[in-house]
Parts: sequence; C-alpha cells; structure tokens
Amino acid sequence: MHYTRGSVSSEAEAIINNMSLGTVTDAAINRVLNKLYTKWEWGFLTTRATLTFAVSIASVALPTDYVSHLHLKWRDNSGSPAFEHNIAWIDYSKYLLINTPLQTSNIPQVYTVSPQVSHGSSGSLGNVLIWPTFQTNSSPNCQLIYYYLPTIVTEGTGGDATTIPFQNYIFLVEATVNELYRYLRDQRYQPRWIEATVDEIRQNMLDFGAISVPTIGLDPKVFKRHKARFGS
Repeated sequence: MHYTRGSVSSEAEAIINNMSLGTVTDAAINRVLNKLYTKWEWGFLTTRATLTFAVSIASVALPTDYVSHLHLKWRDNSGSPAFEHNIAWIDYSKYLLINTPLQTSNIPQVYTVSPQVSHGSSGSLGNVLIWPTFQTNSSPNCQLIYYYLPTIVTEGTGGDATTIPFQNYIFLVEATVNELYRYLRDQRYQPRWIEATVDEIRQNMLDFGAISVPTIGLDPKVFKRHKARFGS
C-alpha cells in the first residue's frame, strides 16, 4: 500500500510533538525521498522507455526520470510475434576505446550510458550509446528498462494528498523524524540514519517480494549500488 505525504507528515510531527512545522516537514520528506530514490535501486521503481535510434546514429538522450539502467533491448519486428534481443552492457570508458569505423553489423552489440552532468529538477543530461549503429532504413525501436525517479513535489510545498511510491510507511516516518531532529538541533539526530538502517529494510521488503526485479530474481548484482548512473 502507498501512503500519502500528509499521513507521513502528520505522524512524524506527532512523534516530535510539534504539529506546526508545515513546510519544514515537507522539505524533510523530500530530502528523505531524494536520498532513497537516487542512492539505492528498487525493483518497484522500474519502468521502460522506447528509444528510437536513427540510421547511423549512436546516441539518444536518456529519459528525464532516469536513475540507473537495467537492460537495453532491441525489438525485431520481422517475425510474428516480435522478439526482443538483449544488448550487452559495457563500461563507458571501454566504449570510448571502440574503433568506431569498424561497424560491420546492422545490429547493436553493446551499449553504455554517458556520464550525467546533473540529476535534479531539470532531469538527466546523459545519453544512451550503442555500437554498432543500425544501418537500415527500418531501424527497430529499442527498449530501455531502467530505475526511475518518481515525481517529488516542489520542496517546501505540501502535496499532502499525493501518494509516496515507497512500500515501508514506518521507515519513511522514522526517517522524516530524524530529519526533523536535525532542524530542531535535537541531540537524537543521526547524520547517517538512513544508510545505517536501509539494508535491513531492503531485506525485509525483499522477503515480501517488494523489491524483486522481474527477470533476475535475487541476483546480488542487481541489489547493490552500481555506478551505471554515473557513467562508469
């Protein structure tokens, strides 16, 4: 079940016995969500986007809500039914070593993600890069399966009726309380509280299937902080 920002805000303020913090609590919730969404990968925050690579073009902009990649597939529509082929991931630095003129195939063999300039309100500024490029006039679409950043309301505004895409309500409340302790300069504030507790929460959610990844299950390579979002 997804809870509203208002319910998280109200309970956090009740715990610290101060129901009038308003926009301070809104900002605290946003800090918590930004950290959770961008520092760890969650199976329930995966989606896919269609990327169209024109003939001989190797680069397409990332979706603006992109956090990190999971798979890139190209869709072969020549048969019935259509079939999706996986494209292998390589590190960005290795991609730069490819001798680009040696494009002997019409089908991409590898892909990477360029380093991002920023990841804020303006969205991601990186690109998906493939090699070799498509060399026909009927280039199939590619499907990027990736971890995405849900919409977070403007900092300092309520949005109390909006739901929070996160499946552990108590954790959100406790994390928000800790952020409010920082604002109040309360000695109970713990600077790295989320980092210290998130692994236990992720394991609990994993036990109930809340962060499982559709095609890989419990592969430990999935449930770790990888560097793809930074282009390495």
